[in-house]
Amino acid sequence: MPEILNKHHLKSMPENAIMCDRTGKFGNIFKIGNLYNGRKMTREDVISAHQDWLFYSSEGIEVLKYLPELEKYDAWICWCAPLPCHCDLYFKLLFIASFSFPCPVIDCHKQNYFKLRKFCSHYEKKLQLN
Repeated sequence: MPEILNKHHLKSMPENAIMCDRTGKFGNIFKIGNLYNGRKMTREDVISAHQDWLFYSSEGIEVLKYLPELEKYDAWICWCAPLPCHCDLYFKLLFIASFSFPCPVIDCHKQNYFKLRKFCSHYEKKLQLN
């Protein structure tokens, strides 16, 4: 399991680590303090907005396709840890949801279980239908 580390606390980049900030594809494009609907976004707002962006935008769907790349790293570096951040969302998607889980896209009462790649393709199909 990877560690989520704070860049502020590191003297150097650990071996087998990846930056998960806005300089790369795994960064959160939403910033704490930016205005949205007339109010400043909180930490919870930007994490929620990032999740929606991942699942419902074509750019986010592209990022989801690359998510399995994160599995090969021992450390994910961001600027938030140990506070909640978008890396926690990636962690949940890869390491909790990589086991079997109900697909939230299909609106039915059956028990439908998919791996992450199928999960991503269902969101992509949903976007194409809308």
